[in-house]
Amino acid sequence: MRILLAAVLAFVLAPVLARAEGWQTSSAEAQGMSSRELAGLVEFGITNGMDSVLVVRHGSIVAEAYYAPFTPGMKHRINSATKSVIGSLVSIALKDGLLTSVDQPVLDFFPERSFANVDERKKALRLRHLLDMTSGLKWDEPLSNASLESFVQMERSRDWVQFILDRPMVREPGAAFDYNSGGPHVLSAILSKVTGRSALDYAREKLFGPLGIEDVLWRTTRRSPGGRGI
Repeated sequence: MRILLAAVLAFVLAPVLARAEGWQTSSAEAQGMSSRELAGLVEFGITNGMDSVLVVRHGSIVAEAYYAPFTPGMKHRINSATKSVIGSLVSIALKDGLLTSVDQPVLDFFPERSFANVDERKKALRLRHLLDMTSGLKWDEPLSNASLESFVQMERSRDWVQFILDRPMVREPGAAFDYNSGGPHVLSAILSKVTGRSALDYAREKLFGPLGIEDVLWRTTRRSPGGRGI
């Protein structure tokens, strides 16, 4: 019964919305996919607290579902999906010549600031290390449980960039992956510096606009008008 309900959600209700938004819809089989497998994906969302699911294959929507209380068009925090937005904006800034390389030192973008715990390892921190989460900064945000100690401390701090880059180094940059939601926020602040405007305004012109995304809520911090980009 649950699989049947999932199938109804994904393949009956969704095309109505999709057509209203101008998207083409298709059966899964017509695009070389399995309806049964996609129904299983939607069922997975029911039992794992997902907000919504959308699957596009060859330019056509083959599955779409929303889970209460979320509905189409309802804005809510997308958390780590924002990391992909920030990474895309960094790539665009590189293409625009506003950044010269992912090997630019991070501290060089903040000459007006003094950070704590600066050593040779922190001086070696590059943009690429923030992008791939190998900064080497001390950060407690494990993916294996609900502990978000460093993330919560960052959100409670008055200045997120200062909090993040004040952290001591525990290893050389690039030595190991360590999940860190602070890195994308620093990248967001850097984007604001090199573009001369907020990261949101840059995103509206270079990313959201071309994709037809107009209705966006972008949270900002007191000291970082470019947006946090977590």
